[in-house]
Amino acid sequence: MKKKIMFILFIILTIFSFSNKNIKLNDEIYSLNGSGIRKKAFIKLYSISFFSRNKITNMESSLNNKENMVITLEIISSLIGSKQMQSAIEEGFQKSLSKEDYVLLKSEIENFKNSFSLEEIKKGDKFQFISQGESIISFKNGKKIITVKNNKFRIGLFSIWLGKNPINENLQKELLNIE
Repeated sequence: MKKKIMFILFIILTIFSFSNKNIKLNDEIYSLNGSGIRKKAFIKLYSISFFSRNKITNMESSLNNKENMVITLEIISSLIGSKQMQSAIEEGFQKSLSKEDYVLLKSEIENFKNSFSLEEIKKGDKFQFISQGESIISFKNGKKIITVKNNKFRIGLFSIWLGKNPINENLQKELLNIE
């Protein structure tokens, strides 16, 4: 039953997350908070959108309050494969976490990174990272790839784009829709 609910949840999320300003998840409406394109050395790597139930401009309080949120990510460059995605996630965690938290979460980070090698990543692949309570549920092209039940990991993953030390400050501002 739980698998069916997660599958239905993902189908609904996939249908709406890349074309609308709202998505429905577990009978709750999530609104587009902001979106942008991750670039590196003038190369567009992926498009990313951030959805929340309420407009969020202060990410720290939202993460600490365990608000349910969704990040959708679509690979738009053929230069991004599984190894590049794993490297980018590693870099993001290293930048967004304290050294102590990084060491503490090393096992969860490795498991999460390894989930990107289950099937080669290619241009057009779509990922969803769903923050629910103290967990992250990750999907790729409609298929659940990993659940991590660790609040510090959840905060760390979303902090890659939205935290105090984001991977890109301009992208963070776009996702939080602030100037």
